[in-house]
Amino acid sequence: MKSRKLKFVVLLLTVGMLALGILMTNHQAVDPQAEQFEMLVENAYPPLPQLPTFDPPIPNPKMDLIKNPLANLSAEREVRLRRNSFPLHYHSWLGIHTQHLQAMIKLPDANGKQYYMGTYSQNHSDSEGGMVFVAEVSSGNTGDVIWIDELTAEHLSGGYNHPGDLHKIGNYVIVAGQNWSECIQDSFFGCLLHTQSFILTKRSDLQNVLFYDVVNPAKPKYIGQLNRCLEGNDYRQFGSDSQEIDTISVAHSNGYYYLSFGRGEDGLKCRSTTFDPNAQWEVIDKTGDSGDSPAYFYYGGKSYVGKASFDGTNVVFKKFRFRQEDTNRLTENTNAADMEEVVTEKTSPMGYWANHYSVSSLPDGSYCVLSTKVVSKGDLFFKEKCQ
Repeated sequence: MKSRKLKFVVLLLTVGMLALGILMTNHQAVDPQAEQFEMLVENAYPPLPQLPTFDPPIPNPKMDLIKNPLANLSAEREVRLRRNSFPLHYHSWLGIHTQHLQAMIKLPDANGKQYYMGTYSQNHSDSEGGMVFVAEVSSGNTGDVIWIDELTAEHLSGGYNHPGDLHKIGNYVIVAGQNWSECIQDSFFGCLLHTQSFILTKRSDLQNVLFYDVVNPAKPKYIGQLNRCLEGNDYRQFGSDSQEIDTISVAHSNGYYYLSFGRGEDGLKCRSTTFDPNAQWEVIDKTGDSGDSPAYFYYGGKSYVGKASFDGTNVVFKKFRFRQEDTNRLTENTNAADMEEVVTEKTSPMGYWANHYSVSSLPDGSYCVLSTKVVSKGDLFFKEKCQ
């Protein structure tokens, strides 16, 4: 009998506690102070605008085929960009440039708008890093900077004050990440006055190729960096001794991605089966290429894989030329992947004032040539010719 009474009391207590919990929950749900607080939070932090959605990235980029290298290019146009409060400002001190535009490439169009990616550098270290940026052009010859990646010390890459050369291959872009010393080398007295230093150099050993995913051209994604390749049982790191990473290049052929750091005897050339900064890249040559753009093009009934460059007047298309006896030698000096000219598109001179050119292939089978003036004063602009 006592056992039944005890069970009944426990049951009543359990039911009571459940009822009390429901009442408290209901009370909290209709608490006007809580609702008011939630509204204040929502108003203080409004939702960010949603960017357009794009297809997810693929592990290895597919190069854009240039259908007709000899198709006429448009007349040259000048595109000027509004900074929109981003810190892409030209500075000088006693006539010495301390920030400047470096290079520009064209990204694929999206949502009826044109997108461009560029680099903006400074000649010395300070609290600001160099910048990788994207500009959007809706119509006409004026656009807006809409995104930057400031390469400060807090950046995932570790930071670079002097990003430079850049190239697109499929849905990826590579950028030359470089640090210049505290001294601006334009003039000895300017260097001495500005930094109180006698060091007249622009190089540091910290140099890398930065990788960006540009599937969404309005908002690229940094995915990593690379500056060393496997040589035998050890790694050869680029940037030691007197090596400069001022030019880089990339291409794809025979199942391999080729990446070149620097130029000539101060460079390094590597290859990998996967276009990934964390993949294993192998040394194939201890010299680097010039900073030509990757090119996959159709000409004379055949398709070729190689590179394209602009010399100020002509667009030159080259193919890879492989030497059979060298194709499997990955850890010795080799000319397994040198270049041979296929066709040249002669056009009118472009940007006589410019000192950096790039060739950007596009998904519709066309290409554009862009020119910039490194260390340009004041305005943020570039010039362009497209098919």
